[in-house]
Amino acid sequence: MIEADEEKAAAEQEDEQERQQQQSSSSKRYPPGGPFSSCQRSSRMVSEALAGRRLEELSTNELTQILSDVELLVRELSEELVADLGVRDELEYEKELKNTFISLLLSIQVRIWPLPPNKKLVGKILQSQNIFPT
Repeated sequence: MIEADEEKAAAEQEDEQERQQQQSSSSKRYPPGGPFSSCQRSSRMVSEALAGRRLEELSTNELTQILSDVELLVRELSEELVADLGVRDELEYEKELKNTFISLLLSIQVRIWPLPPNKKLVGKILQSQNIFPT
């Protein structure tokens, strides 16, 4: 019983450390102006340049500037997407790891505390531990 409490405390401490690491990594990832500040600025520049005008009415220099703004916007959004996909993959791996840990923990618990053959008693025990809600 004491070992289970120690394992639970260790797991909670590890979870807290992971949360702190995630918070620090997310704060490092985005600049103080927010995650979309430069992208919003670029898209605003493009929309202001067009401002209801048709492309045929624009000069070559204006079109070149709009093209470079759009390319910059695409590059920034692509970089952000790659970073977000990396974070998603890390979180998915972490989730799988935690699920594996829980499965192993449950299998150990079943070995330590085998279930009695009486199904009614099993149901009462599981309900008392809030494993199966009523």
